[in-house]
Amino acid sequence: MSKEAVLLTPGGHLDGTFVFETKLFGGLKPAVYKTVASLSGWNQDKFTEAERAELTGIGRPFMTGEVLDSVSVTLIPPSK
Repeated sequence: MSKEAVLLTPGGHLDGTFVFETKLFGGLKPAVYKTVASLSGWNQDKFTEAERAELTGIGRPFMTGEVLDSVSVTLIPPSK
């Protein structure tokens, strides 16, 4: 995983300041940006009865529907 990625476990969170190489994002300038994410879950209507039965054996719930969220991100110049 690259240094720009953070793996979170269910219920996990991460706070703090992060260093990102802005060239990865087209050379973003210092400013406030809004990051928007959409997480799409499973559509149970697209599963066959056999697939639904197999999923129940996993013992963990599957997310259905869609969750939207956003966060403000402030990019500041790196300290010298």
